[in-house]
Amino acid sequence: MFGFSLVENNVPRPAPAEVDGIEPLGFELLGAIHDRLHEPLQFQLSMPAAAADAAPVPTDLALAMDGPNAAAMLGLVSGGWVPVGLWKRDAVLMPDQQAISAIRKHLHGRAAAAEAAPDFIDRLADETLRFNPTLFMIQGLRGRLPKTVAELAEGYRQFQARIGDVLPKAQIFPAQAEAVQSAIGLLDQRRRTLEREKRFLLAAMPLLLAEAGKSRRLALWQQLLGIAQQHQVAPASQLFIAVLSATAALPELNPARELLSPAKPYMEREAYAALAKLRALDALSAAIALHEQTQTVLLTQDRALALWWSGVKPYGQSRSGKVLNYRLKLDRQLFQRLDGEEWEQLTALIFQTPAATAKTAS
Repeated sequence: MFGFSLVENNVPRPAPAEVDGIEPLGFELLGAIHDRLHEPLQFQLSMPAAAADAAPVPTDLALAMDGPNAAAMLGLVSGGWVPVGLWKRDAVLMPDQQAISAIRKHLHGRAAAAEAAPDFIDRLADETLRFNPTLFMIQGLRGRLPKTVAELAEGYRQFQARIGDVLPKAQIFPAQAEAVQSAIGLLDQRRRTLEREKRFLLAAMPLLLAEAGKSRRLALWQQLLGIAQQHQVAPASQLFIAVLSATAALPELNPARELLSPAKPYMEREAYAALAKLRALDALSAAIALHEQTQTVLLTQDRALALWWSGVKPYGQSRSGKVLNYRLKLDRQLFQRLDGEEWEQLTALIFQTPAATAKTAS
């Protein structure tokens, strides 16, 4: 049987009615449980401060998640991640393609499998929720970005149909005209950078495939920096940091390597797929910048994507014209093979100034 329950001092208790979501969870917890997301789980959490006239929220709480896929889908939010259903009441959900397919596959078979144990996705069907189509609109078809307003408008309508087909209570937010304008801004940025980012990945991949020990690591980073500069990829960009992290994380917890998927041969198709995942995080940051008062939740089953988002922890999202700006707060577990001296060398390489700002377009 699927369900959530709160545990206080090892005693189950109902969730306080006045609590609106939970505080975002971080990289360390997800790193510890990422290979057990299909199992019943229990872990510590923090609740937002209760209203002044409400009963106090206990501080020693744990979340118990029961059921076969209790945490298989995650919600990426500003500051980290939350389990499905534990976002704010007025949150807007932005599912990626994989999440949409999982929702549709499960709910299409819901009636035929009425005797099956409830799944976490059933929670979505029973509530009135808002869904943001921007990520679906910009992901494109057949390995290319949408080129016209008409294509983006068609993407909006396709999203509306696919979500509405299985979640009739769903509301699409924002309206089509605003969604198209937001998508246009993101796509303008991506078109300026996509080709050189692909070329950078293709050029850097042979170096990622060759294992580098500590004695060669700094030289490897300098080589990668040279390739990045050649292709106008900023050292403080998520892409360049992901390439460095792939060389410096432990094998058993290396989300950057999973996102980039180094392989031989490594072709444009593989590079585009890796960049599409980082583009999804830019879509989330753009929504956070545009809708500051509303919690946007990127729904995904991609554990590596969730780990990466929680590990680089973008913050301070803002828009300057068509350019999306944000800063990163790197978790050292993304570079766990490094000692203190190497960590200083790496951060000096990435952040040319102490308050370097990551930009998605130049």
